[in-house]
Amino acid sequence: MCEIVLADALAAKNGRLNSDSFISQPYLLAHETIYGDLLLYGSLLHGVTGIANCAADNIVGTSRPAPNPSEWMQPPLWRPWVTDPLVIDCSFQMMILWGSDQYQAASLHCYVGAYRQYQRAFPKGDVRSLAHVKQSSQKRAVGDIDFVDGGGRLVAGMDDYACVIDASLNELSRDRMSCCGRTWDSERCLGL
Repeated sequence: MCEIVLADALAAKNGRLNSDSFISQPYLLAHETIYGDLLLYGSLLHGVTGIANCAADNIVGTSRPAPNPSEWMQPPLWRPWVTDPLVIDCSFQMMILWGSDQYQAASLHCYVGAYRQYQRAFPKGDVRSLAHVKQSSQKRAVGDIDFVDGGGRLVAGMDDYACVIDASLNELSRDRMSCCGRTWDSERCLGL
């Protein structure tokens, strides 16, 4: 069942996720390693700009916003983005990094229980993603993800994000990832 609620404003829940309560563990991999070895995305989807923390129950990182819709598709379906697709995807990318860090296995997102947006649109600047992993094993993880603007205000929240974790996903290489019968290249697959 899907419920859609349209409103002029949605009251943000204070204290959904607070990174101050997270176990602190710095993430030591360089940006080049993240996108060169762990995340198999074309340059248009290289949105993670930093990982501040990665521990057994959380990952906290920053991502840049997506370019205008007209830069990604012709003709654009809307202007501007209401929900930033790159920031959302970067939260999924961060969970792949979390799975790689915790279980030495890649993950694939498969479910989101609920998504709520508390601001009319995502900010034009970087967004901080805070993921709290509520349950995990070597085969799956479930957690909540909050998106926070530069002023510390909650932009959106995702409840019950779920992913499968499997070492066989590590074996995927750039040569074997395909989109429309071609080697995975985000620019080509997005029609740019």
